[in-house]
Amino acid sequence: MLCVQELAADRPTMTEVAFMLSNHDTILPSPNQPAFIFKQLNCGRNCDVGSRNEEAITILHAR
Repeated sequence: MLCVQELAADRPTMTEVAFMLSNHDTILPSPNQPAFIFKQLNCGRNCDVGSRNEEAITILHAR
């Protein structure tokens, strides 16, 4: 979860990741709330549950 934080400043560097993976006694910091979550928006009666980033999924079909 630390490597997929929304802000780059909140993600560990590759050096930090390598250290975390090689040292089992390392206490990891708690990650922030994930960037991609589903939640109810406060927009009145016409609200839908959706992704915070409004991402779409495209399905590819072969010709």
